[in-house]
Amino acid sequence: MARLRHFGQAVLRYSNWIAAAVVTLCAVYLHALFFLNAGGLWRDEIELVNLSVLPSFSEMWQKLPHDSCPILMHFVVRAWSAAASLGNTDPGLRVLGLYLGLFLLLAFWFASWTMRKGPPLLAVTLAGLSVTIIRAGDSLRGYGLASALAVLTLALIWRLTRHPSLAAFCCAMAVAVLSVQSLYQNAFLLFAACCGAQPILVRFRSEFFHVPGKINCTASNLRPTLQRCSFGWAFSCCRASSLISSR
Repeated sequence: MARLRHFGQAVLRYSNWIAAAVVTLCAVYLHALFFLNAGGLWRDEIELVNLSVLPSFSEMWQKLPHDSCPILMHFVVRAWSAAASLGNTDPGLRVLGLYLGLFLLLAFWFASWTMRKGPPLLAVTLAGLSVTIIRAGDSLRGYGLASALAVLTLALIWRLTRHPSLAAFCCAMAVAVLSVQSLYQNAFLLFAACCGAQPILVRFRSEFFHVPGKINCTASNLRPTLQRCSFGWAFSCCRASSLISSR
């Protein structure tokens, strides 16, 4: 009875982790089910693929304004078509879509662990099991990749506010640039994330930068720099995306 009681307490303690793992497996099953029944590419997917596999990069860049996605997804499809043996066929491209859909689930787990050290039960339940998100995210458009990168950007900005450093700033900046180059609307999400980081930096500045000696001076100088960079960085990404979309 004692062992059974301890087992029950352990199950209750890790119930969120168990539930999140079960829901994630169900989401993986739905992604695989869509992959097996998706069939051939539809019109918008064919347009993106045809634009991605043009003979030269300059030609692809010149015709990019005719598509609704920035250039990152075209790069991914172009690299996949060149590297994979079946990359230029419908089944091979559907495999790429499956990977992008599963990438979103991985982004949920990474973000949840980074921000709260817990399982992403709510995210994988609401978004991971959504048939609409699965269908759009696994298609050869920018939606799945953009959603995953937006989640990763939010998590990295959170880590930057909690543990500011040059490495954290560079990682967050790199993922944010990739995010806005996968979907134009991600620029507004990035701006909102940077705006949300400002009160966190102000509220917890004593916790973030309370370190002795010379490190304290460096950290104190880093906080206003991060605040200015986050606003300027978000505005620049929004401005660049609007200029590209207006071409």
